[in-house]
Amino acid sequence: MFKTILVGLDGSKQSEKALATAMDLAKKYKSKLHIAIVIIGRRSRITAPLIAEEQAMLNKAVAVSSKAGIKAKSAILFGIPAEQLAKYAKKEKIDIIILGRFGKGLKAEFSKFLMGSVSKQLTKIAPCSVLIAK
Repeated sequence: MFKTILVGLDGSKQSEKALATAMDLAKKYKSKLHIAIVIIGRRSRITAPLIAEEQAMLNKAVAVSSKAGIKAKSAILFGIPAEQLAKYAKKEKIDIIILGRFGKGLKAEFSKFLMGSVSKQLTKIAPCSVLIAK
């Protein structure tokens, strides 16, 4: 049913739940798992330490998946999270995107106030099904 699964991470407890859900589905359907982090902004303006921090989070998620016997591919994306995840999903022919219900920290709360949550936006523009993990 789901040959390719994309999970979006941001370091929050909710995204950890999304990863666990994605891993469960990947095991059940023998799916390929894509794990992505979106850094808000242009790549040219992002500092190397931030990219390294996000890459470390991705590496940990891939290692956890691998240990569970799930083949995973990781990606760091730059820009507006919902748009970048939707674009990646289309490019990689993703069957389902899994996200946590809320992002992390005050910055995420401010972002929701300005433009709505990433998960809400993604349900409107994604080229595939979207599952929100609680």
